Amino acid sequence: MLGAFAVAGGLVAWQGRGRGAARASLDTARRALNDGFPDSGTVAASALEDAIRLAPRDAEAWGLLAFAYRDIAEGASPQDVSQAIHAGEAAARRALDLDPRQGDALAALATLRPYFGDYAAGEDRLLKALSVDPGNFLAITQLVGLYQGVGRVTLSERWNERAARIDPYSPVPQYRRALKLWGLRQLDAADQAIERAMPLWPRHPSVWNARMMLFAFTGRPAAGLALLDEERSRPASLK
Repeated sequence: MLGAFAVAGGLVAWQGRGRGAARASLDTARRALNDGFPDSGTVAASALEDAIRLAPRDAEAWGLLAFAYRDIAEGASPQDVSQAIHAGEAAARRALDLDPRQGDALAALATLRPYFGDYAAGEDRLLKALSVDPGNFLAITQLVGLYQGVGRVTLSERWNERAARIDPYSPVPQYRRALKLWGLRQLDAADQAIERAMPLWPRHPSVWNARMMLFAFTGRPAAGLALLDEERSRPASLK
């Protein structure tokens, strides 16, 4: 009897460690996707493979994997795009089988296939995903980009501020805030926003690029050239 209790106790401890490791991998993946570095999809997918191995029925892991494949597809070579899209759709279906309201999977399905030329359909899919999971950061950031792309700058800015409140540690809403303020002719505020972001994410390509754009297109070429010459602070992907 004591032996049975010992075995049971060991199993519970092992399961607890497995759940803890799976949660850590999920957190790593979500942080990568929210941060929006060029390799975020690949980093997230690798972490999620570990999470799914430890917790194969975790809907969140499958939903995040679907979105990771969405990011991979966006940057993939032409011959690899289709494979990434199909893998993302399969992961999303698995997530929704486990939890029909899994927001990351809904966000992935809304954006896995390009909506260029049919923005109204893309907007509809994203708003439907957000009606199920109103605080889904990944869906909101995609909607921000869609609205910016069709010239609805004020609406895009409003959604971007919502994203910044949901995840204040993500650089994505921060560099977008600077660009949107510039677009709204608030250059001083735009400069302040990007100057706050630069020390926090100095190696993020989009943060650096936003600072460069503000210099280059607002009559400050000397400041832009000085930033370009700062090789130590230049993102690795831009060297």
